[in-house]
Amino acid sequence: DPLNFMEVLKSDNSSGFTLNWGPDTSALDLEYDGKVWSFDNLWAAADHGVVTYKGQSLPPVVVSFGKGEFDDNGNLVLTYTFQTAKSYMAELAAKSDNADAQAIASLSDDDYEIDIDYFYITDWTTAQIQLAQNADGEWDTDEDYISAGFLSEFGVEGSNGKLTITFGLTQDLLAIFAGGEGMGAVYFGVEAVQSIYGIESGYESEGIALYADMSTLAA
Repeated sequence: DPLNFMEVLKSDNSSGFTLNWGPDTSALDLEYDGKVWSFDNLWAAADHGVVTYKGQSLPPVVVSFGKGEFDDNGNLVLTYTFQTAKSYMAELAAKSDNADAQAIASLSDDDYEIDIDYFYITDWTTAQIQLAQNADGEWDTDEDYISAGFLSEFGVEGSNGKLTITFGLTQDLLAIFAGGEGMGAVYFGVEAVQSIYGIESGYESEGIALYADMSTLAA
């Protein structure tokens, strides 16, 4: 399998076993079809397909921290944003005459599509709470987390590839995540599937939010 072998030559160790301890394979230093590309981008295009901009592959989805605040009941209300590459390029195309951005933004869903498996929060030690669409297309989570009193609220808002996700973490959940210390870290993210001309590949984007419950620390 020559293509999979070539993955071990990448400098980002995406295969988990790299043979490259020298050149940066993400650098734009290869010419193909009259344009300049990186080795990483050409490999990904051959392996599973990518959307490229200025010679580099675009991450299919990106999550970014929004805000984290404690409400009057002591729940940590955490919000973060989700955006697809197509949505980002549409915003860029609206602000400029960039032909590449316009071409990506105009891709049909048949040619390029992102399907969300689920959004999540976790401490990567005790639990991962997922938020996914049910059979009715509504965003929902495991009823056990609700009955256990771990979430005060949850939801997804937005459209056109740009969403805002909200999780309300109760003190009971924070006690598990932080071990009762009153401060800690919450990882948030998304698991999604990118489809380019019917070729699917899984993708994850993740961020981290640090918090400190001053009322608990003061006590």
